[in-house]
Amino acid sequence: MSEQDKTMTQRLTDVVTAANGLTQTVQDKIGEINSTVSAKMVEVDTKVTSAENAFDTWKESLVENINGINVYKQGNVKRFTFATTLGNGGWTGDADGPDSDYPYCNNPQPPYYINMLEFLPSVVHSGYGTGGDFFKIEFLMTHRGMFASDGYTDHLIFTGTSFNDSVAGQLEVKKVANDKSVSIFISEPENPEKEILLTNELEGTTIPVLFRAINQGYDNGIARVSLKVDTRQHCGSTRAISVDTHYTSLNGQPSANRITQEKPHWES
Repeated sequence: MSEQDKTMTQRLTDVVTAANGLTQTVQDKIGEINSTVSAKMVEVDTKVTSAENAFDTWKESLVENINGINVYKQGNVKRFTFATTLGNGGWTGDADGPDSDYPYCNNPQPPYYINMLEFLPSVVHSGYGTGGDFFKIEFLMTHRGMFASDGYTDHLIFTGTSFNDSVAGQLEVKKVANDKSVSIFISEPENPEKEILLTNELEGTTIPVLFRAINQGYDNGIARVSLKVDTRQHCGSTRAISVDTHYTSLNGQPSANRITQEKPHWES
């Protein structure tokens, strides 16, 4: 039947049929495009995930967050730094503070313990280190940046080694502000806790320090390099500290409690 012989109804029906066919063709094409886009998106997502994993692996070879602080790696050497200001208790000009030994101290504070580095044995890595492992720590403390002024400067450098059952080193005493503020604090399983007071007389000297003496067990608790700071000596005169630590042992790490007024113990 020719188009001229068709009724208007038939012609409209043909138009609707053709339109439906065209719509289906368009929908088929859209479906093909969506499938292609979806496949490409999956491919892109896979490549992005692979790139992210590669980046994370590369990043972990350079920096790792341990106990809330970034530890940067260069070969076998790992490094971290931290700094803070210690509470000093304030000053009272009336000399009516609660501690008769420090009457000008308005609110004397308990000692601060600065845990600069700790060694924690693990199931994977026993002991505190292996042959050749070393550490180096620089400690600075001063008031208002007055690092060139006597009475306001503490500067210490620790260099040492860590092995299966021992952590030991040499301390270079560069500068000490006074005779009562700073001590080395040591906690061990088989020896009484120990404090080594650092005085002005020690300036310019190097002293040996056993942070964990041998023969107390390869995996017997935590060995730490710690300082004790008594801020009552400088009430009203704030003290800022900075610690720069390098180490190589796989069992070395920054302490979770780097600045604390709780006495550290080898068991925890």
